[in-house]
Amino acid sequence: MISESAAASFCNCDLAPRLASGQSRVCIQQAEQKTTDKQTFWLYLIELDGVVIKRRYSEFESFRSVLVKLYPSIFVPPIPGKHSLSDYAHVNSHSRHKDELAMIEKRKRMLERFLQRILDHPVLSREHVIHQFLQPHILWPDLLAKPPLSTLKSPFAMDSVISSIPGSSYLLPSRSYTLKHPDPAYTQCETLLDRQLYQTGSRWDHAQKKLLRRLGDLANDHADLGAAYNGLSLDESGSLAPSMEQLGFQHDDTCLAIRDLVTQLERDFAEHVQEYVQYIDIAKSSIQYWYMTLAQLEMIGDALINKQTTLHTLIKTEDQAERLQQQQTDLSPSSSTATATTTATATSMSRENDTDDTTQHASYDNDDIDIDTRSIEDGFFAIDAPTSNGSTALDALDNATDSQEQYPPQVTASAIRASRSRSKKWTSPRKLLHAVSYTLHGMMDIDPGLTRRNQIGKLKEEIHQLEMAKAKTQQNIKQIQANIQSELARFEKLKAVELKNMMIAFAKLHLSYCEKNMDHWTKNKKLLDQLPDNSSLISAAQHRNGMS
Repeated sequence: MISESAAASFCNCDLAPRLASGQSRVCIQQAEQKTTDKQTFWLYLIELDGVVIKRRYSEFESFRSVLVKLYPSIFVPPIPGKHSLSDYAHVNSHSRHKDELAMIEKRKRMLERFLQRILDHPVLSREHVIHQFLQPHILWPDLLAKPPLSTLKSPFAMDSVISSIPGSSYLLPSRSYTLKHPDPAYTQCETLLDRQLYQTGSRWDHAQKKLLRRLGDLANDHADLGAAYNGLSLDESGSLAPSMEQLGFQHDDTCLAIRDLVTQLERDFAEHVQEYVQYIDIAKSSIQYWYMTLAQLEMIGDALINKQTTLHTLIKTEDQAERLQQQQTDLSPSSSTATATTTATATSMSRENDTDDTTQHASYDNDDIDIDTRSIEDGFFAIDAPTSNGSTALDALDNATDSQEQYPPQVTASAIRASRSRSKKWTSPRKLLHAVSYTLHGMMDIDPGLTRRNQIGKLKEEIHQLEMAKAKTQQNIKQIQANIQSELARFEKLKAVELKNMMIAFAKLHLSYCEKNMDHWTKNKKLLDQLPDNSSLISAAQHRNGMS
């Protein structure tokens, strides 16, 4: 896994001292729509110490992705999703334009909290990438296309120390890997987050969404009742008509009050619940990174044990071979000279195997060159040499009989043997087999001792690399564990403060709604109490019917 210590890039730019003081406050109060030839998008205007920075939502996404790659064990604050915000728009959703404006307003608030949480973070606020994102003259897409941001890897990618090991792909664990010896600290953190995720994601978030939907339906029902009472008031006369009309107005006011309540609950309560659920998911992702690093450490440890076992076996075999050779030397003193000579020759041949093979191959290559570039007649100088009468041995060979005079009489025996040997080597299939033979000869294990010593050297080098990778991974795990535990403690403190503010806001909003609603219905009751009793109303109605 990638180390965070190498990813951190603290700086001393002009913006760093102001942000380090903790006094800077970011604000997103405006958003403007831009239209190009291909698309329409929104720009969010970030205000920081009197400076305005314009960023698109997609730039916020890529910015957060960069922070996650740089600090995989730190809980990078969440941003609103592309479509999740529309889940909270239950009121005034009569047109797409109103839905879009409501979504933009929510994004402004959540993106503002995202930036402010980063500036308040003790580690993230010192990152130079954040300072660059908050510079108005820097084009963020151009910055992403240049190193080092363009070369950032996934947090789950293999570390450079491990990737330098030959065939190191087996050291990259899969997500389905099961830890053989789980870390108790990891198990405790995972259990805590699983419980919180169940409570928030499965129950709390679901319940508050259902509440907002039902409040929106209730507001629509009051609007329908208000319209019905207003219609009935048109068919009545006398004192009943204005009372029914006032009752319809009261239902309309109740509808507006409920919609205002839903809007405020979305802003002061539902958005924070959504962010809380996102924080739990972010923490789970960091826990997963911790898990994968622990799994990689186990795989490195297993590989190291296997390599060490193999090395021990090879060294033991090498020692036994040396003892047997020494014993053979001691038991044969009379032939010590011959044995030493033979051993030295074998050792020299083993150590200079490549040189000998090269020399042999060069020799045979010369033969092949002779065969390929000269005809069979040119190859046999002794046979081709002219005789005293002007004819060649080859002419005599052609005129000789097959039984007794196969070669001319003046040809020597050595020339005849060379002719026969070269004639056999000349055939094309034999040359092919000859080349294959020497190729296989170079690949065969002709000296087990030399091969064993080479394997010992390679194993020692791989073990050294694995030990370095193990030490690096152990160091990373300590840093990851410290970061995650620190982030969990910080998250618990922030959660306690935000949950308190959320509960207070929820209670105040309901209290204000109930007080306003109670006041309206109290006034409406006083108007209804001023109406005549039912008997007088019935007699008046009967009198109207009799006159008609």
